[in-house]
Amino acid sequence: MQVVARELTGLERPKLVAHFLALDAEDRRLRFGLPHSDASVADNVERIDFGRDALFGVFDDELGVAGAAHLARAEDHAELGVSVLPAHRGRGIGGALIAERAGLFDYALKSQLVTARRLLASALAAPKAPGSGRSS
Repeated sequence: MQVVARELTGLERPKLVAHFLALDAEDRRLRFGLPHSDASVADNVERIDFGRDALFGVFDDELGVAGAAHLARAEDHAELGVSVLPAHRGRGIGGALIAERAGLFDYALKSQLVTARRLLASALAAPKAPGSGRSS
């Protein structure tokens, strides 16, 4: 099965909000680095600058966002966040979202983010520890 990631636009904010709201508390903490309430998630998505940042998504059969990647740019750093809904994990969606063909790293290079002091990355699924039930 081929996974197709495409760039998201501001018109897809409601789908992005729905994606993040579908994450449970632990997945939100892993994705955002802190626990986030529903209101905080909606506020974060509302503040995304689609002209400055790069956002990519993979859609499910109902045209909802199954996985999302957001490369947020700031003056001296960039932050990459990736999330995949539990029902869609293990299908290569996370890899497709951060792969060069999805454009994130190419975008970072063209935007001169390689000169940024730091690149922060958060990925929803932590690596699977031996004996744990969590998988990447």
